[in-house]
Amino acid sequence: MPTHEEERANSLESIDPVTCETASSAYRPQTILTMDASLPVHLPWFISVHACGIAVLGLYFLFKAPPPGKAAGHAPQLGIASIAIGLAYLFTSYMPIEENQWLYATVPVRLILCALLILRTVVGSGLSSAEKKSLLNLGLYDGFGAVVLGLWLGKWDGRLPVASS
Repeated sequence: MPTHEEERANSLESIDPVTCETASSAYRPQTILTMDASLPVHLPWFISVHACGIAVLGLYFLFKAPPPGKAAGHAPQLGIASIAIGLAYLFTSYMPIEENQWLYATVPVRLILCALLILRTVVGSGLSSAEKKSLLNLGLYDGFGAVVLGLWLGKWDGRLPVASS
């Protein structure tokens, strides 16, 4: 009687490395992993530009060298967060728009972030005028993007449209 190790060795030896078929298999082998370079991108064009832009900006902040004698500060963390947001858009872009929960959820989230950025600018003590201007510009950009996306999608609550039967 063969041992467990011998049975395992025999079963592995009988697998064809090209077709992944065993001598006793009566089924067609299935591809385990495929890489398709022509994956569709189901995003509005302005969101595709935004996602790529924010990912590239994140790379800039991540690898930006600080001025001599100064620490990098929060630039690397800002870079990683920006890359994560840009890649989240891009990695969910294979989904049709009407099924892309990330895309719908970003509308109210971006509106809330816009309000918080503007509130911090108005009430923010301890900020220089350059920092206030930067926060205000970011808030207006994100708010404008949320409004445009909300108009494009026709929804503002962050939920997918109800499927009609």
